[in-house]
Amino acid sequence: MRVKVTKTINLNEVPDFVGAIVTECREKLSLASNNLICSLHDTEDFINRAKNAQETLALVNEKLEDIINISAGWQQANETPPQQEQQIVEEAQIEED
Repeated sequence: MRVKVTKTINLNEVPDFVGAIVTECREKLSLASNNLICSLHDTEDFINRAKNAQETLALVNEKLEDIINISAGWQQANETPPQQEQQIVEEAQIEED
């Protein structure tokens, strides 16, 4: 059984966090690829290996979706100041006038 977990990190930690997930995905894909040996002489073993590869691909797919969303959110946060900070700046400008 898999569960989704929410994690809070500093904005400047996001690139390393995403990089670590990408590395994990690459390792899982490499391992799944190496374990996928086609041999119809042992069909049961091949089927199990193929099913394991499918499970790994599904997990990697979910992780890739997560890092796509995280990356998009990170980019947006870096391009747009948070609403609260923007309001403070606007209020400061009004007081100066």
